[in-house]
Amino acid sequence: MASDTPAEVRNLTRRGHAYARRGEHARAAECFSGAIDLDPSDPELYFARGNALAAAGRHADAVADFTRVVGLRPDYA
Repeated sequence: MASDTPAEVRNLTRRGHAYARRGEHARAAECFSGAIDLDPSDPELYFARGNALAAAGRHADAVADFTRVVGLRPDYA
């Protein structure tokens, strides 16, 4: 099962980006959250979810994700 994890992260991430492009930001955030559950060390996932949350009007949650991004990768800022 562990070998399926990277593939599932990719699938969830692609799905999240597709939802975001269609303006379905809450669904996008759900997909990115699923990917984060599988790979919590990837700052790109928090950045993507932060963008989806911001677009959905959940600004405090978005700021928390962006803060996590900088914590994981300080040069991202």
